[in-house]
Amino acid sequence: MTFRFRLARVLEWYERQYRMETDRLRQCTERAAGAHLELARHRESRLAGENQVLRLESLHGDDLSARELYRKRSLLEEAHLIRICRDADRELETQRSAALSARRRVLLVEKLRDRKRAEFNYLSSRDLEQAAADSWLAGFARNPTENEDT
Repeated sequence: MTFRFRLARVLEWYERQYRMETDRLRQCTERAAGAHLELARHRESRLAGENQVLRLESLHGDDLSARELYRKRSLLEEAHLIRICRDADRELETQRSAALSARRRVLLVEKLRDRKRAEFNYLSSRDLEQAAADSWLAGFARNPTENEDT
């Protein structure tokens, strides 16, 4: 008699869902990290441009006008990148929650399986002990005189 877990297919389904959720979590993590990296590079580039302007010895009106347009465009791009980062972070937290929920479902069914296996092993051992005791008693009942001599 072997142990069979009736919810094995449910466990497989939950494990498959958990793997899908962790893959999505990994992708969300990569997207968020990429967005933050792009924002950091943009800020670094903007600061480098501003520092370059400060190092110039002379500036003309056209240079200042162009620089101001570049600065405004750069700030708009930074605001856009910040929104992308926030959205990526929000999506990441949502996906973390989904992956955690999927993991909990897997753990719950695994725990149930382990309990059922322990119960099965206990009942199996008890049945085996009962059969051994019955066998010994049957042998004792067949030869009562032999058992008294020893």
